[in-house]
Parts: sequence; structure tokens; C-alpha cells
Amino acid sequence: MRTGEPQQKNLKRTSWANSSAVAAVLLCLSLPSYAQQTEELPLSGPAYTLANEAYSAFQRKDYATTITKVREAIRQRPDVTRLKVLLIQALEASGQKKAAADQVQTFLAETNDPSLRKELERLNRPAGSSGALTYADPAAQAADQAYRAYNSKNWKLAIASAEKAASLAPGNRNYQLLLINSLSAAKNYSRAEQQVNKAISRFGKDWELLRTRGYIRQASGNSEAAIQDFSEALRFAPTNKDRRLALLALADSTNNAKDYQKTLDVLEPLAHENSYDVLTRRALALAGLNRKQEALEALAQADRIATPAQRNTLLSTRIGLLADIGKKKEAQTLFAQARDNEFRNMSDTDLAYLAAHVDDNETASRLFQKLDQQGQLKGKMLIDAAYANKKQFNNQEAIEYLKRATDAHEAGEITLDPQYAFGLRRETADMVRTWGAYSSIIYGSVGSAPGSSFVPLSTGNTTQSIQEIYWRPPVIGYRNGSIFEIFARTFTTLQSDNKGPKGLSTMQGAIGARWKPFPTYNLIFEASRMFPIGKHSRQDVLLRIAFSEGRGTDLRVDVPSWWMWQLYAEIGRYVQTNINIATLEARAGHSFRIDSISRNLVVTPFVAMGASYDSSLATQGALGAGPGLNIRYWFREDKYVAPMSYVDVNVQYRFKIAGDDRAKGVFAGITLAY
Repeated sequence: MRTGEPQQKNLKRTSWANSSAVAAVLLCLSLPSYAQQTEELPLSGPAYTLANEAYSAFQRKDYATTITKVREAIRQRPDVTRLKVLLIQALEASGQKKAAADQVQTFLAETNDPSLRKELERLNRPAGSSGALTYADPAAQAADQAYRAYNSKNWKLAIASAEKAASLAPGNRNYQLLLINSLSAAKNYSRAEQQVNKAISRFGKDWELLRTRGYIRQASGNSEAAIQDFSEALRFAPTNKDRRLALLALADSTNNAKDYQKTLDVLEPLAHENSYDVLTRRALALAGLNRKQEALEALAQADRIATPAQRNTLLSTRIGLLADIGKKKEAQTLFAQARDNEFRNMSDTDLAYLAAHVDDNETASRLFQKLDQQGQLKGKMLIDAAYANKKQFNNQEAIEYLKRATDAHEAGEITLDPQYAFGLRRETADMVRTWGAYSSIIYGSVGSAPGSSFVPLSTGNTTQSIQEIYWRPPVIGYRNGSIFEIFARTFTTLQSDNKGPKGLSTMQGAIGARWKPFPTYNLIFEASRMFPIGKHSRQDVLLRIAFSEGRGTDLRVDVPSWWMWQLYAEIGRYVQTNINIATLEARAGHSFRIDSISRNLVVTPFVAMGASYDSSLATQGALGAGPGLNIRYWFREDKYVAPMSYVDVNVQYRFKIAGDDRAKGVFAGITLAY
């Protein structure tokens, strides 16, 4: 950790666990990226969560839970036939066959859907009769087979049978929709959209086709196109109920497109109803606009009218928002209370991310490890697991997860931005480092040369040699970006313009320690004991505080050139001689990677301003500015670790702005950082 070199800040998480409130709400109110269940139709929002929970309960034969969950999902999305079919089958499976038949009659009174008619026919068959119906029409027979395959989640058979039905009866709109829905259920969104386009060409635009294409486009990540479809579907909506569904779907799309103000505008016609559906979408938009307190208020309103299942969703969302607005303690308390109660049925994945979001990294690390043991920790989840362990100071575990993430990226299992992938390797390099060394030769006026805090026993321009070796002790050396190092250093004046002392007689020794307490701020505290080696060196205690910040100072692999800026400042005090010193340097320039020679060679023309202060001089302050050139070659890297070493050549000329002549002239240096 060189005090003059800004450290790379921690990379952001790829999931919502270390992001804005928007991501926290998205976890609960929209499609989770890590959902394990197969989605049958393009659902979104709370209805998606409820539908998944209902199907999971049905699979484990918990029919009471299935009925409760799916009824709420139908209330939110009465347009989705498969939810109605699930309710009918859950009622029948629980022994309520008459209730199932009554329910299907109720649904048929609202919409004459073929799949619902098939359910009624099936329920009305005599006991012991064959499960299959006999059709004279081959298209109808194929459609019946498709419906059955669809309801049993046999997507391959459902698609094949629906294709046959649609081919045999191309004018049957319901068969076209059956094929579209089967393709959507199999997440073959490209073909599903093609089929909708064909249906629109044949039958014309209408409410159902436009809405269906909007859901498909939304599920495939094309939010802008989905917005167009839902906006147009509004014009065709036959009833107020349909118009409401289109507005809610449009709000989901604008939220996913991060057009949060448009979401609020879309929801305005529904503001009077103050419903759960409206309030939750409004909360997401408000959070996206950084109006997080208003988002919390909207969630509180939704909580008063929510079902028990919805309240759990709202609670996790509220916890995420509280963490985002700085009320981390309150968020942690709520999470701790809910972890073994309201959240006891939450998936380990969801719970791990929520734990990480509130900085309960012990719980997050444990859950990620559990998921790993179950073979479920894959893809970008490896990165999130690494960060949870890094925050727990489990460096070795974090390193292994980052290495596996790099392997997954190289294997094409996940796609990462090239610079982000490089950043993972940089994180790994920071954690694996246990020692390092610097060797510099710098030329410039005394007290003004950047990178040196040593005041030699001479004045004017000097050439100094600075050597250092440092060590990071185990456990305390690296703790989530907080760094502690012990070092030994020597200074030697190699040349002096005013014929002052030089050579081995000026060699100055120092041993000390430095501490970077904050993971995200490059603020360093240092104390060293200076001792004489040569006869013209001194004995003293030097206390220093250094701060640096910058952008574009690391190697870039994604672009051939980039802008950079850097600020370095330090103050120091020689305790025994009562001398105070300070230096400041600011640079701004443009870096160019010289790929024709090496992708690790970077040339940076820049302009710099430098200031210095020395209480022992007659003119204590000096200020200068001018152009410069930096050449850096990075080396010592491997598949998992970004370059850990570099050779740096720096030359600049400063014109005096204020103070004495030490503010002007040539300043140069060459550094080997290993």
C-alpha cells in the first residue's frame, strides 16, 4: 500500500445485496434472477411470487396452502388461465370435487376459455372412465393433448402438440394462443414473439395479443418494446378491469426500464383505489427516484391491506429500504426478528441476499456456504458469496469464490464486463498479497518532489533513492480493504546541486507501521522511527497522515484509452526537531494503452499542480504547475490475479506560481513497485 498510489475501491455487487433501494424492492416485487421454478407464463410482480409458492405447495401436496396462495394470485392477475386451472386441480386434489366444479363454472361465466371447458368436462366424467376425451377433429385432439402436457409442465410435448393443432387449424385463434403460451412457459421467448407477430398479422391487433406480446418481451428483458405493447393494449382494453391490468403491466415495464417518473404517471389513474398492487409498484418507483422515505410510507400503506403472504414480501422490501436510507441498525433488528419467524419459509438464496444487504454477513456467508454444499451456488452468486466472506474477513474463502467466478467467466457460464472481470482479479490480488517492496529514484527540489517525505540535510535540487519493504501480518494485515503494514525504509541522497552531502553518508533508516482504517477511503496513518545509518543522517520520529483519491489510475482492459485524475496530499511532523511538512499534488490526463508493444504498457500525458510546505525554510510555502508524462508497465499476473507489480517512469516540468524557486523546474522519478 503505497501512500502515493490510490487503492482501487471495492467493486459493487452484481446483485441487489450491495446496491440501491431499487434493487432491494426488485427482489420482492419483480422477477428474481435466481428463481428455480419454471415460469409458465410471463408473470411479474407479487403475482409471480405467489404463483411460484402455490406451485411449490401443490408439488408437495400441501393443497390448503396452494388454494390460499393461488386465490390471491388470481385476484391480482385474473387474466391468467393457468392459475385458475391450478386452483381447480388443488380443490379436486384436496377432496373438494364439487367446489372444484362450482369454481370452474364461475370462471366460465367470466370467460369461455377452452382449457377451463376441458377441466369441466374432466370433472364431469363418470368415475373410472378414461382420462382422455375422444375428438373427431384431429386439431382438437392435438390441442387437448397440449393442454394436458401444459398442465403437467411437459413443455416439449405441449409445444409439439400445440404446433400440430395450430397447423391443422390455422384460423383457430385459441390454438395460436396455446402455442404462444407453451413457448413462453418453456422460456423460448424468441419463438413465442414470432408466433404472436404471426397471430397479429392474421387476426389483427387486439387487447389479448398485444398484452401477451408485452409479457413475452418483458420476460425476455426488452422493457422498451414491452412498454410500447402495453401502451397500445390500453387502447384496445374492452373493460375497466382489462384497462387496469394493462396499466399495472405497463408500470412493471417502466419500472424495469428504470423510467420511474413514467411509472408514477402511469399509475396516476389508479391512485384513487389505494390498492396493494398500486402501492407496491409506486413504492418501487419512489425508491428508484431516491424518494426512499416516501417509498417506505407507500409500503406501510400496502401493509395495512396486505394478506399474510404479502406482508412477508413487504417486510423484506422494507428491510432493504431501511438499509438503503442509512437506518442499518433498524434494518438489522427487523431482519433478526423475522429470520426465524416470518422468513422461515424463505429460500436460502433470498435470505442470503437479504442478510448481505443489511450487513449480517455471518448469516449470509453461512447460507452461501450451504447453497454451495447443495450445488446451488453458481454464476454471479459466487461473486456475492465472495463479498459476504470478504466482509467477514474470511479472506481465503473469498479468494476461492472469486477464483471460481473467474473460471465461470472464462468458461462462458456467466458474462461479465471485461473491466469488471479484471476488477475481480484486482480484488484477489489485494487479498493474496502478504508483502511488497518499492525502489524509487526521484529528482526535484527539496520538499517538493512528489512521493518523498524525507527532508535531506541540503537544499536545492537533489536526486534521492528510496527503498522500502513491507509486510502485512496475518489476520490484521487485510480486513475487507482495511490494511495494516509494518515497513522498513531507507533514504539516500545520490546527488545535490549545491554540493551538499551525498552518498552512503546520507543514508537514513526508518522502521514503522501504517494503517488504512477505512475500506473505501484511502486515508493512511503512519508512524516511523528514523535512525541514522550514514554520518549525515538524523534520529527522529516522523508522524504522517496521507490521503489519495483518483480515477483511471489502474490498468484498463476494456478500452484502449481513458481519462484519469489523481489527488495526493500528506502532512507530516518530525517530533524531535519540531519540523512540519506538507505536500500536495493533483494530476489530470489521458492514458493510452500501447498495445503494439504490450497490453500492459500505459503512457499518460498529464498536467499537474504541486504545492509544498516546510516550516524549517525561510520561504515555507511553494506552488507550481505544468505538463508531465508518465509511462507505466504492469507485470506479475496470472489467470486469477491482476498485475501486482509495475515499473513507473515519471517526468514533469513545473512553472512557479507562488513561493520560492523550489516550485519550478524538472521533477522526475523511476519506481519499481513489486
